[in-house]
Amino acid sequence: MRTAVRQLHSAPVLAQLRTWLEAQAPRHPPKSPLGQAISYALTQWEALTRFVENERLPLDSNGSEAAA
Repeated sequence: MRTAVRQLHSAPVLAQLRTWLEAQAPRHPPKSPLGQAISYALTQWEALTRFVENERLPLDSNGSEAAA
């Protein structure tokens, strides 16, 4: 159930975000702060979007941050 909801609501938003990131990447120097952030997001894309397919993964990292 949770996976279906994530695929319905989160997957389209993530697809739009990836399209935007890919369009912005050539417009910003790779060493600029925004260029680095875009590069990082695209490099980590699989990990960033893994929660859509795996309902056991939380949507945020609040639990792990609070434990640290």
